[in-house]
Amino acid sequence: MPIDYIAFTEQIKKGLVGKAYLFYGTEDYLIRQALERVKNALIPAELEMLNESRLVDPTVSTFIETVETYPAFCDRRLIIVEQWQLFSNEGKENKDEAERLAEYIKNIPEYACVVIVLHNKPDGKRRLTKALEAAAQSVEFGKPDENTLARWITRQAKASGISISDKNARFLAFYSGADLTQLAQEIDKLCVYCANSGVVEEEDIRATASQSVSGSIFDLTDALLIGNTSGAYKVIDNLKSDGESAIGLLSFLSSQFRKMRLINQVGANSTQAQTASAVGLTGWAFEKTAERAKKVSAGKLDRAIQLITNTDIAIREGDIAQEYAIDKILLGIANIMHGE
Repeated sequence: MPIDYIAFTEQIKKGLVGKAYLFYGTEDYLIRQALERVKNALIPAELEMLNESRLVDPTVSTFIETVETYPAFCDRRLIIVEQWQLFSNEGKENKDEAERLAEYIKNIPEYACVVIVLHNKPDGKRRLTKALEAAAQSVEFGKPDENTLARWITRQAKASGISISDKNARFLAFYSGADLTQLAQEIDKLCVYCANSGVVEEEDIRATASQSVSGSIFDLTDALLIGNTSGAYKVIDNLKSDGESAIGLLSFLSSQFRKMRLINQVGANSTQAQTASAVGLTGWAFEKTAERAKKVSAGKLDRAIQLITNTDIAIREGDIAQEYAIDKILLGIANIMHGE
């Protein structure tokens, strides 16, 4: 049975390091962290070079030879194997090599800790995969959900000497995006920026963190709703400099206004959880969108959505240039929200 990164981390903290692991998933940052945790738990820093081996797509003979090497001045050895084509889901399986490895991994020496790292989960129908899953603990490193991400940010911040609330951790994840490598960099910047106070507030995040497209679109929508056209143009310029097209911006804006309209439609007769599910938002993003929806009438939202839709059609049919379409949208929505 696969476990997630958090369960794996708890095992390592308790000193429970097994003989074999299968790491798979798209979160490379978490995988790198997990490998460091295993290494730190097994090998003193001064003995790493003697007791850590990294192999890339090895032959079975090379793998066995490496695993059979005894640790030096240490109780355990760490063998990390990456990009192993024997476990590839594509192409024909090398049956002889696969059968040889399947037999060997049943009896990995007690002193060894083998970690096989794959980007995708291997084909469970293959004999080799079944043998590996029987002998090794599988750990999945998929995209964390919002709750897991908030806890991760809180722990990383605490380990770096600063404090961040659950609410602001969720805001950071939304504002800068869910990429863990990027978030780790943002936490490093916040550590420097908040060194004196030791506490991260929303304004600190806005002052230092890089903004994702989703975060930018939220700020753009906010600016339009309150009539801050200069602020809206500033966000637009930043998005354009990042390569976003007018059609892309219209799509993002349309999604924002449609979600507010849907909240108005279903919110009155549904629980908050039901409404959030219908809209496809959670946590900070849902709370912010619901807060906006309460302040704007259904009629104004309908008119804004229609304006965006008509402008999108006009661009695609060549009736208006993209550079003028954004001006039309900004001025048009400002008029809808604050005009007579």
